[in-house]
Amino acid sequence: MKHAASLILALGFTTLLVAQEAAGKSLEDFERTGEFSECLPHGRYRYDALDSTRFLFRVGAGDFFLNEATDPCEKAESKSFVTVLEKTGTKICSGVSVWVTDRDSGGVISSCRLGAFERLVLKPKSDEQKSD
Repeated sequence: MKHAASLILALGFTTLLVAQEAAGKSLEDFERTGEFSECLPHGRYRYDALDSTRFLFRVGAGDFFLNEATDPCEKAESKSFVTVLEKTGTKICSGVSVWVTDRDSGGVISSCRLGAFERLVLKPKSDEQKSD
């Protein structure tokens, strides 16, 4: 974690959020609503990189959002690297920077900016899934 501390020093008073699994969910668990917003609502944030451009955010107890970055964040989905999100103020909004850093050296591998956030809803469980 000493590498995250060096990023904090380099960025001043910006808060950094390190990627954490968004409750073990994948995009297949959700339906896309087509409802977009520029910022996430207030709450406790967790997020996970699905691939180099898509991030799944969980806010609070169970609000989920998909974010498609404006450009690729190479290796964001790799567990060999750490994804760090810039958070300024109390909200996370489009345009916020994401850095992919080497887990060992702390060096930045790639970076991108978040796009708009699309609200997702959990798909209803099928009868097969309910009996598991």
